[in-house]
Amino acid sequence: SGNDIFKSSLSTKSNIEDIYTIKDVRKYNPGDSLKKINWKISAKHNELYVRNFDTVSAQESNLFLDLNVDNLRLDPTGGLEEQLVDLCASVVNHMVISGVRNKIIINSNTPKSFQVDNKEDFNEFMEFFLTQKSDSEVNFTRFLTANINKVPKSSWVGIFTLTLDNYLMDNLVSIKDKGYNITVFYYAEDLSIVEKVRFLRKVGIEAVSFNEMLNKIKVR
Repeated sequence: SGNDIFKSSLSTKSNIEDIYTIKDVRKYNPGDSLKKINWKISAKHNELYVRNFDTVSAQESNLFLDLNVDNLRLDPTGGLEEQLVDLCASVVNHMVISGVRNKIIINSNTPKSFQVDNKEDFNEFMEFFLTQKSDSEVNFTRFLTANINKVPKSSWVGIFTLTLDNYLMDNLVSIKDKGYNITVFYYAEDLSIVEKVRFLRKVGIEAVSFNEMLNKIKVR
């Protein structure tokens, strides 16, 4: 489209500390990330304390990846699924390099979410796909609707799916109306998708055909 798909989500001058500031500390609770432990204060009090963070800007990346079993019905060889995952991983890697926090929520048979803020997190995220295939029986639109409340409003939401149907489109508009900034990456199977894309862009949702994008890269 000629637009920077990341323009709403990152600033090359920012880093993770710019995005999240420490408001205070609290005692460690089971399940808290060890990365949040304030070791200096914990040593002083001889018990674990973790940092609380306040979001001070909307510069974070929130991604939803659809691994519904229908992907394999649409794509028996798995080639499109691989492209979809590769694109999602490329976006995550770009955000990590740019110092932007990433949350990835995956519609798989056992729903999975990752917080990816550094290279180690990214490697763990990629290991997930060594054995994971499209196996979710849950409709992606229902999955998205059920999990969007986990994402702060006004932040960027990247959606990766092979199917852009009317049900998903209606829900994307509803999510957009709640204040989210949305980019949807989809598979353009044929020209019938053109009107859908025009409608989404008209209401302020960026729509990117990942297979057409990859074809342009190959031509170059």
